[in-house]
Amino acid sequence: MPLYFTPQRLVPLIITFLLFRFFDIVKPPPLKSLEHVPGGWGVMLDDLGAAAYTTVVVLVLFAVFSL
Repeated sequence: MPLYFTPQRLVPLIITFLLFRFFDIVKPPPLKSLEHVPGGWGVMLDDLGAAAYTTVVVLVLFAVFSL
């Protein structure tokens, strides 16, 4: 999802990947609670939430800095 909004150049792609990994590892609220959904759904929702956080941050960064 975040890569859809990212310009297809090397630096923006790297920034997007690093942001996704950051949110996936740190798990800011409420992503931590999504991890406890039963079955494999928790892992998928956790990743989807990290992607949503990344998308918002990427859109703001690219709007502010015109990357």
